[in-house]
Amino acid sequence: MSIHRSPSVRRLGACLAVVVLLACGSTDRPTTAEWSDTWVVARGLLPDEPTFRAGGEDLCGGLLGDLRSSREELFPTPSEAVDDLVDQWAILAEGVSLDCPHDEEDLGSRLAAIGDLTEEIDELTGNGP
Repeated sequence: MSIHRSPSVRRLGACLAVVVLLACGSTDRPTTAEWSDTWVVARGLLPDEPTFRAGGEDLCGGLLGDLRSSREELFPTPSEAVDDLVDQWAILAEGVSLDCPHDEEDLGSRLAAIGDLTEEIDELTGNGP
């Protein structure tokens, strides 16, 4: 017994198959190797704590602009698993640059949180300092 399908059902099936193939096959994400250079530059923008403290407002102003420019280049990331971490990293990095905290404890804890995210991203992407 054969099942006869109308031409419109066959066309609908073919269209759905094409949509599924396009959705599964299209990746606008860079490879980890392609993305790594951008990440290494971005994470290298943040100075260590003593340099940050010594640079003051001058350092913070320039750093904020650099971080915002690099953020655009960080997306898309190579993997959805990294998206949220990189977004959190960028938010924290821009925040510490914008606020330019003078309190050593505040600055230290914020830079430590950024450092933790950096390590997590490095681990997931195979990058290291």
